[in-house]
Amino acid sequence: MGKSSKKDDIIFDSFYRGYEINNPSYSKGCFKKSLDTCIGTIEEKTEKHNKVLITRIDIRKPKEIEFDNGERKMSRVIEAFKREQERKFENSPNCLDMTIIRSTERKSNEGNTHDHLLIAANGNCIQNAYPLFQSLERHADRIFKVDKNSPENGGLVERCKKMGNKGLMINRNSLDFEEAKANAVYAASYLAKVHQKENTPKGTHKITVSKTKR
Repeated sequence: MGKSSKKDDIIFDSFYRGYEINNPSYSKGCFKKSLDTCIGTIEEKTEKHNKVLITRIDIRKPKEIEFDNGERKMSRVIEAFKREQERKFENSPNCLDMTIIRSTERKSNEGNTHDHLLIAANGNCIQNAYPLFQSLERHADRIFKVDKNSPENGGLVERCKKMGNKGLMINRNSLDFEEAKANAVYAASYLAKVHQKENTPKGTHKITVSKTKR
């Protein structure tokens, strides 16, 4: 286990639970509970399914939306996204088994928060993460009532380019299984960083988890 601060439960090492994590000095460490949530989710999925799709999608809120209202609307975006995926795959022979991990941050003590979402799903049910990005973008535009003519509101929803358009597929039967799982943990650990979470308003959860019903 890596070097940690017991007071704040923060990991400062570059390795944790046998995995390399994204923890440069400017990250100010990673929250242990958040790392455990991300790693535990990936390990659970890869034990249950021989294929697991992982992707990260980032969402920032329009500047004109106040914090409390923005948080409520962000929750609505995620719920609408989940319901759409449940309907889309309700007749699939493979369960969707999607978990969404949300990390909320703010660049400074003023302005709005932004969110990083890690999405993990049964790779036998869904093989391409791009439609997930399109779905989140559509729901965010609708719920936040985005004025697309405003340059400030362009690109509210973005994909993690390092994962590519299709996301990262972990295949238990592939020779690169352990490498792919390690890459997924490294990417997921970004959600655990302390940096920019210290600026969030009081009461903001460091990390939250929601799952589809099926």
